[in-house]
Amino acid sequence: MLGRGETGATIGAAAPQRRVAHDQGPRNEGDQRSRPYRATPATGSGTMIQPPQPRRPDVPAIPVTAYVVNAGSGTVTPITTATNTAGHPITTGSDPWAIAITPDGTTAYVDNAGSGTVTPIAAATDTAGTPIPTGYDSDPDAIAITPDGATAYVANEHSGTVTPITTATNTAGPPITVGSAPWAIAISPDGTTAYVANSGSGTVTPITTATNTAGPPITVGSGPWAIAITPDGTTAYVANHNSGTVTPITTATNTAGTPITTGTYPDAIAITITPPAAASHEIKGYGGKCADDTGNSSAVLAKVQIWSCVNDASQQWSFTGGELKHGSLCMNDQGNAGNGGHVILWSCNGASNEVWEHTSSGEYMLKSNGLCLDDPADSTRNGTQLDVYRCHNGSNQHWSLP
Repeated sequence: MLGRGETGATIGAAAPQRRVAHDQGPRNEGDQRSRPYRATPATGSGTMIQPPQPRRPDVPAIPVTAYVVNAGSGTVTPITTATNTAGHPITTGSDPWAIAITPDGTTAYVDNAGSGTVTPIAAATDTAGTPIPTGYDSDPDAIAITPDGATAYVANEHSGTVTPITTATNTAGPPITVGSAPWAIAISPDGTTAYVANSGSGTVTPITTATNTAGPPITVGSGPWAIAITPDGTTAYVANHNSGTVTPITTATNTAGTPITTGTYPDAIAITITPPAAASHEIKGYGGKCADDTGNSSAVLAKVQIWSCVNDASQQWSFTGGELKHGSLCMNDQGNAGNGGHVILWSCNGASNEVWEHTSSGEYMLKSNGLCLDDPADSTRNGTQLDVYRCHNGSNQHWSLP
């Protein structure tokens, strides 16, 4: 979800910029329309980074762009992250306030609070498309896109609705009535439900995305300003600005748990993501033999040898961050010895004699000296210790990528 004053995120949802003292109590219609805190806008009211596409090692990286929403000038500034240079501003509607980008990175959607529209921007050309109306005096304030990229959901503060936009055609569907002053929105990782935080009514409305129907409101604290969902989709956490609490919601039943006391005026929330462990595989080399930890010792100084491939624990390797890892240890050129140096297991420390590049021809080349992982003399004898040797693109230096 992206709302007022937020930065882009895939799971978490931040909330609007902090308001002045008059807005510390329950929000009212006068507060919503006067917008005194916008008198001197910041340089941008939201930033979203275009997601890079998955790529093979031999394919150049796709340029990544950060899109910055400028509420005061009615524009979006694209920034090329490789050079940290700003491109020409892209004109949107009046008072743009939030932004979201489709998962494939092709289109950015900007909601314009002042003009009641959403502007699609083609990322390939940084050009704005035809504005999509969200309704008269709707005041769109937050936007989120389903994981499949098919629908953008726009929370309209003044009208108390959410507008679904079909991204394939950039057309708005019938507005979905939610609570008072919807202020933030997040979509479950499986894409089945959009959760809308209604800051004026102290509730969260679940919307079934398959039918665009709103379920019964879930009572939370006063002034829910932000919402985020755990990566496994089991719990939504709602930051209640006025109550000084966070309410957990069990998504399987859409029931609120006991509020968690936080600090004063919580207005943003994000959830960490634990990256999955790198997958482990065999590394196959010359004669169909596999790289092997002798006796599966998992011990420092254990020799790395070739052995008949049996796909057991001693032959499981991962390649991540340039390191060839067996469990918690790394494949290492012992003593950085140079041509003919033995390969052993050693504690992973990022040293140049255990950081490898897997070349397009299938060699593992050391960063420290440019030597390659080598099966000495084209041996196929079980127990032969691997070494490093001058790279010559021979079959005894070609290894499968785990």
